[in-house]
Amino acid sequence: MDNTLDLRRLSVVVLDDIANMRRLLGEVLRGLGCGQVYECATTDAALQLVLFARVDIVLADVALDEEDGLAFVRQVRALDDPELAATPIVMISAHSTRTRVEAASRAGATCFLAKPITIQGIADHLVRAVAASMSQPAEAAAVDAPPSNLVLL
Repeated sequence: MDNTLDLRRLSVVVLDDIANMRRLLGEVLRGLGCGQVYECATTDAALQLVLFARVDIVLADVALDEEDGLAFVRQVRALDDPELAATPIVMISAHSTRTRVEAASRAGATCFLAKPITIQGIADHLVRAVAASMSQPAEAAAVDAPPSNLVLL
């Protein structure tokens, strides 16, 4: 069985209130070969993409200026459509305390990526989150050792 993930087929939402971080993550994702990358500054915009573009994965900052990234995760998990509610969500934060990681897990995040981010870390999280959403063992679709900034929930 081929466990290779074709990133060209992935549509990804980047949710971050900081424009430079959105652009950086977007460029990294495009550089990795992701087919469609949407950059959003608000949870409303990101939720609209989940609902209507049926994106494959969301990378969301935990602490947004006026909004709460964890509340966004709870909104997605509460959607009536089970497929949309299961959209993989990678939470990103510079504050990766145990409390914050546990809060992300309780909200329903797929995994947690601690800043500073790396290209390899983002790639690994994409593969693991999508593999988890397809009910495949994450280990079969990703590198043997998780990066030090990876927290599987």
